[in-house]
Amino acid sequence: MVFSQVHRINIVPGEIPPIYHAAKGDGSGRNIVCELMDGDGPAYPGNDVTASIVAITPDGQSLTANASLSTYDGYTRASFPLTSAFTAVAGRVVCRVKLTEGISGLVGTGKFYIDVEDLNT
Repeated sequence: MVFSQVHRINIVPGEIPPIYHAAKGDGSGRNIVCELMDGDGPAYPGNDVTASIVAITPDGQSLTANASLSTYDGYTRASFPLTSAFTAVAGRVVCRVKLTEGISGLVGTGKFYIDVEDLNT
């Protein structure tokens, strides 16, 4: 069974990033789903756009993951499977959904956090 955590992520700078919650070592069977917003409404990034997740873990490690784009109920969603690399260290993981279009390059980014809790302390 796959569990999905869904939050709305704004690609407009200055918005408050949402927080996903995970336990140290989580990964298998969980998807992070970001519904992309452009201000107050849904974002429509276009057909040639790809998505990736870039992150910095609490211990300074840089991570990158491919994200898939889909549409659900009028919203474009970027989703990726949470892996244990994102939850290896307790603390706040700073993440961005990065939208890129073919040759033109960066279309936009949206920030979010993953708060990783160590349940053994």
